[in-house]
Amino acid sequence: MRKLLIFLLLIMFGSNVNAQFIPADAPIGKWYSKLSNESIFSSGSLKIKDVNVDSEIRYSAFFHGGVEMHYNFFKVLGMNTGLMVRNVGFINNLNDSIKLKQRSYALGIPLFLNIRIKNGLSYISFGPELECMFAYKQKVIHDDEKLIYHEWFSNKVQLFNPSLNFSVHMRDLFVRVKYYTRDFLDHDHQSIKVNGQRFLLPVTESKLFYISIGRSMGPFNRKIRHSDAVESSY
Repeated sequence: MRKLLIFLLLIMFGSNVNAQFIPADAPIGKWYSKLSNESIFSSGSLKIKDVNVDSEIRYSAFFHGGVEMHYNFFKVLGMNTGLMVRNVGFINNLNDSIKLKQRSYALGIPLFLNIRIKNGLSYISFGPELECMFAYKQKVIHDDEKLIYHEWFSNKVQLFNPSLNFSVHMRDLFVRVKYYTRDFLDHDHQSIKVNGQRFLLPVTESKLFYISIGRSMGPFNRKIRHSDAVESSY
């Protein structure tokens, strides 16, 4: 509930900024920037030999954000790249007795193609993104015991993981679907500690995907001439 309230406050703050400081039109043939944040609902497919695994939906609202750099070729076609930070991972229950939470902060560079639809204020976006998993955290919960492990640039996850993305943008709100093309975990370095004993986990699959709801605030740029802007109607 606390994370959801934080996300709603960010949306409200973004609306205020958008209404007061940001022009409605975006330029053609010029680079401009946007700020974005999102709330992520993630899950995956974790398979461990001889272990019954039941996955849960993981909700995370902090911290996901970054700077998007946009360029419009024409009224209907553009692209964007940028630098994004996200907190991604999944939650799984092992043999109905152990809850295993695994996540990593990721630094991503997207390369998306944008196709504007209808009035120019809405568009669809799709393309790849390369992410570096730089801050791993693992939490093992068993009965009243909770063990937390974290490591920078850990060998427990794939350091670099590309993803495929598709999103629908309605004015400054968007819904995104992301699928990581590599397994999230490094299968050769998986273990947990329960009741003082360490157990190796023979992981065979660890796919990760998510659906997110977010906001892109912008464009932020220098003064735009009306002739340079994407018109609000075609």
